[in-house]
Amino acid sequence: HFHAEPVAQALDALSIAMSEIGAISERRIHYFMKGADEQLPLFGAVNGGLESGFMLAHVTAASLASENKTLAHPASVDSISTSAGQEDIVSMAPWAGRSCLRIIDNVITILSIELLVASNINYRFHTNLKSGIGLQTLMDLMRQSKVLSKSDRIFSKDIKAVRDLIVTNKVFETVNKQTKISRV
Repeated sequence: HFHAEPVAQALDALSIAMSEIGAISERRIHYFMKGADEQLPLFGAVNGGLESGFMLAHVTAASLASENKTLAHPASVDSISTSAGQEDIVSMAPWAGRSCLRIIDNVITILSIELLVASNINYRFHTNLKSGIGLQTLMDLMRQSKVLSKSDRIFSKDIKAVRDLIVTNKVFETVNKQTKISRV
């Protein structure tokens, strides 16, 4: 009969890789939160000391990145005897799949937060700079999506809106239409 351990191992490898993508994205958000080497206000707040900027959005991204580290523990290294010892090695592939899907979902949210933070930092503090065609197209999409703001607010709806743009492939399609990055 088929043994799913190779499937579990592949899913574990994907989980680890996706966790790393989420961790890298979270570190880029952190860079903005600390003021981008003192070039920006802390947390991207327009009125520092009165507003918290994107601090709590960063906390969300950091907690998801941390959760991914736990979920990325390889399921395929675990086993437990079942069926009165008849099944002495169990692949744990279903758990590898479930945790991998959760990690991917978390990473999409982390990337959404990064895009929200980066586009708002650009909108708040770099409006006098001329952007390249790809960034300008992306900023136009963010503006149309009404996720840009110069003041504090609850960002959960904005994170969801940006997440929807990523999941529906709208970000890629919009930028690709202008830049011809890919013909996919």
